[in-house]
Parts: sequence; C-alpha cells; structure tokens
Amino acid sequence: MALALHPFVIGQPFRAKYLDQALEFLAGQPDVWLTTSDEIAEHYRRTVSAEDA
Repeated sequence: MALALHPFVIGQPFRAKYLDQALEFLAGQPDVWLTTSDEIAEHYRRTVSAEDA
C-alpha cells in the first residue's frame, strides 16, 4: 500500500503526532516492508522475469 501525504492535508502541526503514531504502529508490524520506490523497482527487476512483465 502506498501512502501519499499531501501537504494541504497532513501539513498541519496538530496532525504530526497522529502521523508519527500511525507510522510507528505500521513500522512495528512483522509483515510491513518500509521501502522506497527505487527499492520496489529493484525488487521487481530481480523477481519478475521479462515474460511475466
């Protein structure tokens, strides 16, 4: 799941603690992979054959 955080929605100071709490909870889950888009692309290149793409 991608999480898009637009400044006009999350960019309010009072929302920061709730974002921190949510991210801390998600990061603590055993099946959650916190990653970057580059890491996802690299994983895809390593695991998906050209025929499957």
